[in-house]
Amino acid sequence: MLLPKTLTENGLCDIPGFLSWRIEKNGFLQTKKEAEMRVRESTENDFPAVSKIISSVFSEDLQMITGRRVDENLILPFIKGYEVYVSEEQNKILGVIVISERKLNFSPSIVWFYLKNFGIIISVRAYLRLMTFRKKMPRKLGNEYFIEAVAVDRDERNKGIGQQLLVNIEKMLKSKKAKHLGLVVKSKSQANEFYKSLGFIKVKDCVTPAFGEWNYMRKEIG
Repeated sequence: MLLPKTLTENGLCDIPGFLSWRIEKNGFLQTKKEAEMRVRESTENDFPAVSKIISSVFSEDLQMITGRRVDENLILPFIKGYEVYVSEEQNKILGVIVISERKLNFSPSIVWFYLKNFGIIISVRAYLRLMTFRKKMPRKLGNEYFIEAVAVDRDERNKGIGQQLLVNIEKMLKSKKAKHLGLVVKSKSQANEFYKSLGFIKVKDCVTPAFGEWNYMRKEIG
């Protein structure tokens, strides 16, 4: 593709009759709309929006862990201790991605959170369910990171936000010398095809009575 001479210093260019584009350092073209979105590490100011988005997408999954409905204001302790990044456009949070080194967070604060909000019986049950499910996962590879959650605002779907989050996180993890990126997805979910399109490959079935059937997918990134 021939690029117009109107290319600006920031990489933006307007082609008559077409969309505005930005040329990234890797040579790929990106629409101006996509260029206006950015992925960054979350801050405390993002917490209300992050909680709302995760709750709207993962309320059923969280209920499988605790055995009861999890209110929106109880979301943050579930992701405390993990790395959280957001996709933002014009100061609005559009999507969230949570990553870890595939380690369950059972810090004193999260244990107290479970006991305070769910009681001893539910807390122990949640712990056993999580441990049983994690044991079904394949052996962790060296320098492997894990996607705990990807969630996009329901009003902002089908705009490439999920893909943008994953592509940016992959770049960031490469800078940390990460070699592999893993995730789990429900076996019958349409999201399987989405992850396959991004290079993820199914490596194992993860099945437990409490959580049902899931696929563990992995991608080599380094």
